[in-house]
Amino acid sequence: MTIGIAGNYTLRMKFGENNIPLVPSGINEITIIQDINRFLPSLYINMADPSGILTHIQPFDKEMSRISMEIGSLDADAVTNTFSFLIFRRYPDAVNMTGMIYEINALLNVPNLFNPSHTRASKGLVSTILSSIALDELIADEVDISPSLQVEKTIIQAQWSNSDLFRYLKKMLGDELGYAYKPFMYVYDNKFIFSFRSLEDMSQSDPTYKFIINDEPFQDYRPVSDYRIYDNYNVLGIKGVKQQNYGYFDYEAGQWVAAQDDYRDFFSLSDYIATDIQDPGQGQPIFDTGRTNEFSWNFLGRVRSEFYTRINDLTKMWITTWGLPNAVPGEVVKVLFAQGILTGNLATYQYSGYWMVERVVHTFGNSFMTKLLLTRAGIDTDQKTSLTPAIRGKR
Repeated sequence: MTIGIAGNYTLRMKFGENNIPLVPSGINEITIIQDINRFLPSLYINMADPSGILTHIQPFDKEMSRISMEIGSLDADAVTNTFSFLIFRRYPDAVNMTGMIYEINALLNVPNLFNPSHTRASKGLVSTILSSIALDELIADEVDISPSLQVEKTIIQAQWSNSDLFRYLKKMLGDELGYAYKPFMYVYDNKFIFSFRSLEDMSQSDPTYKFIINDEPFQDYRPVSDYRIYDNYNVLGIKGVKQQNYGYFDYEAGQWVAAQDDYRDFFSLSDYIATDIQDPGQGQPIFDTGRTNEFSWNFLGRVRSEFYTRINDLTKMWITTWGLPNAVPGEVVKVLFAQGILTGNLATYQYSGYWMVERVVHTFGNSFMTKLLLTRAGIDTDQKTSLTPAIRGKR
């Protein structure tokens, strides 16, 4: 299917080995989502099935449960990306006797993630252990793992699936040098990639896309048709933003220790953190630090995983742009407001600057659009403010 309007795209869909003909008028919703907080990309389809072939005639078996989605943009770059999904739920529906609706949910087809369970121990570099599981068991094409995980540890998988192991490591991995890791899988340039990177590692990347809040592109900035901003200052601020108190049991000394961490080591994408400098900053303490300090002698990595993730979620923005087949979560992007360019006061517009992509949502219909959920700690401004300045960050 090729649609010749702004945001032109191609979409080829196969159920098993069967090509599915598509027309824009028959698509109620086709959405592909990739997210740094979800293990797998997901697919949702709601489309007309007037002949009832998919709903009633074609047997739903192992082959039909596999979906191939090849998406592409028809711009100068002619970029494409291909996803392979596995259906886990169907909802055939009838509007009337001739108006069948075929509705499904699917996840990226990744073997050996949720089963089987393993009882095993692995010793060596954490990055090497993760790479081995990703390449040999999940059959990933590539891995994207933070350099801070090139540390030697003993990893015990106690009758867990690989997803259970990743969830555990996400919670417990970390020390003063690396923390707040995000295990997720994504598809980029027709390749399945396993990612296990820290927030700081992702934040320090160069921007992959540049956007301007405007209906038309400007130089190498892509247009944004609409945006919506969420300020979570009062929602997350009650848990503490500038300081995190916590406690842990020191197994070597045999005693309970009260400790604290603050925001000063947080790597910020914004100049200011969305909390007032006069706020005490102390919120709810963390006591569930765990029963082993194998990964961090003082549990600081465990605490920072929660604390720094909270700071990074203080400000969010949804933007909608032309379809980007290879946009993936974890990237850094740069956003400008057109009014700032016209007036020459870029920093006056507080939501300009660098952002991290938390979620990518591809939508298809009469056009192919990509929605990005962006996140960061606060704002950029050249105006007087009582907000807390970021100590470390991208400038």
